[in-house]
Amino acid sequence: KAGIQLAQTTWAAFLSENHWQADAIDRFICHQVGSAHRRQLFEALGLDLEKDYITYPTWGNVGSVSCPLTLARAVEDGVIQSGHRVALLGIGSGLSSLMLALQF
Repeated sequence: KAGIQLAQTTWAAFLSENHWQADAIDRFICHQVGSAHRRQLFEALGLDLEKDYITYPTWGNVGSVSCPLTLARAVEDGVIQSGHRVALLGIGSGLSSLMLALQF
């Protein structure tokens, strides 16, 4: 619960700092924990699961490299294209949260 609450606070700051609206983001690349965490996070933040790109079914939870690996795979697969806005969302069980805005 505390991790989701921290994600909500960080998400609000992320949107404000970057002057982005959630619906204008083309893809989400998140820390890959599993399906339950994914659903909880996207529901709490009001995000569209269809815009998420997942790798945990193939690679599992690979810890701190999940966002960069998933981003690389999404680019390789052509899911992220020039002009796309991408949000990297990292939420750690040690109650840390980092979000990064990328414009391709």
